Amino acid sequence: MKKKNRLKLLQKLKENKKRGITLGLIAVIVIGGAAVKLNSSSQASSDSENSAATTDTVEKRDLLEKTSSVTGTITSANTSTENAGVTASYPVESVNVKVGDTVHAGDVLYTLDMSSVESDLATQNATAAAQNSSDQASISAANRQVSEAVNAANAANSKATTDVANAQSDVDAANTALTNANNTLAAAQTAEANALAAYNNANADMQSTLKAEYDTAVSNRQAAEEAVATAQTNLTTAQRTLNSAQSDQSSTQASGSSSIASSQDAVNSAKNSASTSNLTTNQAIAKDQEELAKKEVKASMDGTVTNVNVAVGQSYNGTGGVVISNTDNLVASANVDESVISQIQTGMKVYIKTEATGDKKLTGVVTFVSPTATKNSGSSSDNSSSASGSSDGTGAVSTTRATYRVDVTLDEFNSDLRLGMTAKMNFVLASAENVLVVPSADITTKDDKSYVTVLKKGKEKEIPVSVGISNDYYTEISSVDLKAGDEIIMITSSSDDEDEDLLSGSF
Repeated sequence: MKKKNRLKLLQKLKENKKRGITLGLIAVIVIGGAAVKLNSSSQASSDSENSAATTDTVEKRDLLEKTSSVTGTITSANTSTENAGVTASYPVESVNVKVGDTVHAGDVLYTLDMSSVESDLATQNATAAAQNSSDQASISAANRQVSEAVNAANAANSKATTDVANAQSDVDAANTALTNANNTLAAAQTAEANALAAYNNANADMQSTLKAEYDTAVSNRQAAEEAVATAQTNLTTAQRTLNSAQSDQSSTQASGSSSIASSQDAVNSAKNSASTSNLTTNQAIAKDQEELAKKEVKASMDGTVTNVNVAVGQSYNGTGGVVISNTDNLVASANVDESVISQIQTGMKVYIKTEATGDKKLTGVVTFVSPTATKNSGSSSDNSSSASGSSDGTGAVSTTRATYRVDVTLDEFNSDLRLGMTAKMNFVLASAENVLVVPSADITTKDDKSYVTVLKKGKEKEIPVSVGISNDYYTEISSVDLKAGDEIIMITSSSDDEDEDLLSGSF
C-alpha cells in the first residue's frame, strides 16, 4: 500500500506543479509522513497501507489541451540591419548611435571616410571636362567643313544652272535662226521658180531682161541655202554645248552632294568619337557617385538600436553595420525539430512563459512556419507533448536532423519582455472542452480496446471507454457507464526504489 500511495502522490505532484506548488514543499510533506488528501473517495494511511485499493477520480475538465513544448527566443517582428553596401573597404569616419538609442527613419547612423573616392571623382570630372572641350572643338571643325561644302556645292550648282540656261538660250536662238533661214530659202526657191517660168514664157525681146532677174533669183536661192546650212551647223553646236552644260550640272550636283555627305560623316565621326572617349570616364564618374552616395548610412525604419558592429577607424567592407529592431512589436521565435513541425500550423494557439514574466502565461498565435529547413541542428531542443504549463522535458536533436523556424505573434504587449529572452513555448496541438478525464496511467488496453476499472461499493468492475486526446497526465475518455466523481482503480507496478528515483528526479 505504501508503494501505491507514493505513486499516486507522484501523479499529484506532477499535476500540482502547474498550479505553482514547489517540489521542495511537497518533498517535505512526503518525508514527514503528513496525511495528504488525494481525492474525495480514497485516503492512504501509513497504519493501514494494505486495507484498501488506491483509487483515482474521474474528473470533468472545462478544457484539456495537448501541447508540444519548445524553447525559443523573444525577437522583433521588424528588424533591419543597416549596411552601407559599398564595393570596397573604407575607414569608419563616425558612429552616431549606441545600443539602446531610439532612431527614426532617415537618421544618420554612421558615416564612412570616402576621401579616396572623392579624389578619384574630382580627377574623373576634370578628365571629362578636358575631353569634352576637345571633342566639342572637333565637332565644331567638322560642322564648319559641312558648311563650307554646302556653300561650295551651292555656288557650283548655281554656275552649272546658269551655263545650262545660257546654252539652252543659244539652242533656242539657233533654232530660230534655222527656221528663218529655211523660210528665206523657201522664198528664194519660189522666186527662182517664178523667174524661170517668166523667162521661159517670155518672147525673145524680153528674155534678155528676164534672164538677169532669173540669175539674181538663183543667186538668192544659193545664198539662202548657205544660210540654212550655217544655221543648222550653229544649232548643232548649240545643242552640243547644252548637252555638255547639262552633264556638267549633273556632275556638279553629285560632287557637291558627295562633298556635303563626306563632311557630315566627319561630324558624325567626331560625335561618335566624343561619345566613345567619354564613355569610360562617364562610367567611372557614375560609379564613384553611386559609391559616394553610401557615405552616410541612414536608418530605414523607426526603432531601437540593438546592435552596433562598427567603430570609428575600423575598416568597413559593407557588412554588419547597425541593427535596428522594433521593440514594440515582439514575437517569440523558435527552431522546431522535424519530428514536430508537421503538427504546427499558422493560426495555432501558443502559451509563452519567460523568466521575466514569471508565472504569468502569455498567449500568442503562430503567424509564420518556414517551408524550408533553417539548419541542421546539433543542439538540444524541447519537443515534448505536455499539458499547458506542464513539465519541461527536452529532447536532443542530432546533427543530422533539420529544424524549421516558427514565429509566434503575442496577443498583447508586455513591458517586461526584452529582445533575446529565452521563451518556453507550448503549442496547442489539440484541445477538447467539457470532457471527462482520468490519469493516462489508469487506462489499460486489451485487444486494441481501452478500459478503466471502477470501484463501486467495494467491488471492482472493468468498463470499456473511448479515448480522445492526451497530455502528459490525463486522457480524455467517454462512456455511458462513467460520470464525474466515479472512483477508478489506480494501476501501479513500480518498486519502492523506483518510487524513490521518481521523487528525487526533476519534472
